[in-house]
Amino acid sequence: MPRITRYLALPFIRTLDGDLLAQSAIDMADEPKAREMASTMVGTSATIARGAGPGFDAVTYVGAMALSRTVNRDAGGFEGAVVLARYGQTPANLSGIL
Repeated sequence: MPRITRYLALPFIRTLDGDLLAQSAIDMADEPKAREMASTMVGTSATIARGAGPGFDAVTYVGAMALSRTVNRDAGGFEGAVVLARYGQTPANLSGIL
């Protein structure tokens, strides 16, 4: 089977401890759409589930990345993610995120 490249917009919030925390990545159709979505996410509000207990909290995305990831079905698994663009506050690397 061929290699398939996925394009993603990955938003980040800042925790109460001041750490950057990745939220769910959003699949996009192509690279320009991933870049556009990531750039528009910064500063927008989102609603996320509370970690312990019922309810939701409103948060603001402080940053986002546009990424590509290639799936190699023959080898079974993903190749490393490629950062296409960064907007706002983002971590220096993706280790432990994807």
